[in-house]
Amino acid sequence: MKYPKIHSLWKRNEFSKRVIEGDYSLAEFESIKRWTVYEKIDGTNIRLHYKSGDADYKIYGRSDDSSIPRPLEDYLRANIKLDDIITPLEEFGGTVKEITIFGEGYGGNIQTAGPFYSDKVGFIIFDVHLNGWWLKRDDYMDVAKYIKMPVVPMIGFMGTQEIVDHVKSYPKSFWADKPYEMEGIVAKSFPLMRFRDGDPIMFKLKAKDMRDLCQQ
Repeated sequence: MKYPKIHSLWKRNEFSKRVIEGDYSLAEFESIKRWTVYEKIDGTNIRLHYKSGDADYKIYGRSDDSSIPRPLEDYLRANIKLDDIITPLEEFGGTVKEITIFGEGYGGNIQTAGPFYSDKVGFIIFDVHLNGWWLKRDDYMDVAKYIKMPVVPMIGFMGTQEIVDHVKSYPKSFWADKPYEMEGIVAKSFPLMRFRDGDPIMFKLKAKDMRDLCQQ
């Protein structure tokens, strides 16, 4: 499965493409008062997918035919083994029918931010879908522990205006090895709620969009 689309918090001007502060892109965003907020890592979207009966997990990008940097693919194959994913989960929770681990490939030459995060490529987890369920953070942190991979930094619980003010302060990345401005945030409804199509309710807000507003 592909990761659900993460909508921007606000609509964009049709011509300038700048966000329109206060004009929510979806009605649900205005209704929710509390969010779990995470750092948005500037990398390349990666999915590790396993379905019962497969010989090994498959590696995908954002889409099924997205190209994956060879150093990143080599890193994943060398450091994450199928048994590390399946065996602990089946010992504690029964049969793994299907699992998708969603993360971001970062570092090295991946995006402009790559060298600031790390000189070498890496993989950081931001969600896990197991047997039809989106795991809570504590649970997908267990998956991350099994495969010895990090999870995206959680900034905290905030209201919408707190989030906007935080991004407008242009904070430094919690994850980067070198001083680097955080790309932005991803906020998930707390507790987790869904859109009518079943996707989790979440939004993104980028520091670049805030800076563009200030330059109008």
